[in-house]
Amino acid sequence: MVSNNLITDYQFELVEDHHHPGSGNYSVRIILPSDISEVFPYLNTVLDDTRYDPQNYILIGSRSKVRYAFRPHEIRVAVRADRYNVSNISKEAVGLVNQT
Repeated sequence: MVSNNLITDYQFELVEDHHHPGSGNYSVRIILPSDISEVFPYLNTVLDDTRYDPQNYILIGSRSKVRYAFRPHEIRVAVRADRYNVSNISKEAVGLVNQT
């Protein structure tokens, strides 16, 4: 079966904010084996409050009060109170890219 999804495989981990260790601020780091930068211009149109740097392949933006940072082989999702639901947070971020 052929998938039309850009992201078909990924790994994820919970990482502490390296700028403020011990602060309780975390992000979900989603590691991607495939380059997703081709979708950045489209994500830039559907996200809010974006900062897009096409030369360095970085897109930062938000949707439904969730903050994202996209790079060719990585997605970071800022985690608020629900840092223990890493699997669902990862699925939602991957779904956003695939839906776009």
